[in-house]
Amino acid sequence: MNRFFLNFLSCPVCQGQLLLYKREFLICHKEQLVYPICSKIPILLKSEAINILEK
Repeated sequence: MNRFFLNFLSCPVCQGQLLLYKREFLICHKEQLVYPICSKIPILLKSEAINILEK
């Protein structure tokens, strides 16, 4: 995933900032959600997100 595009993305739940983690995930710390990146495409669906607190 290109870091340039990260500036234009936000969490679909709270519209907060997303942080890139190991080029495989986007993390929203406010909502405690992790969104996967598949084939360089972020999957910004709440149904696909992983809750950090559940692990």
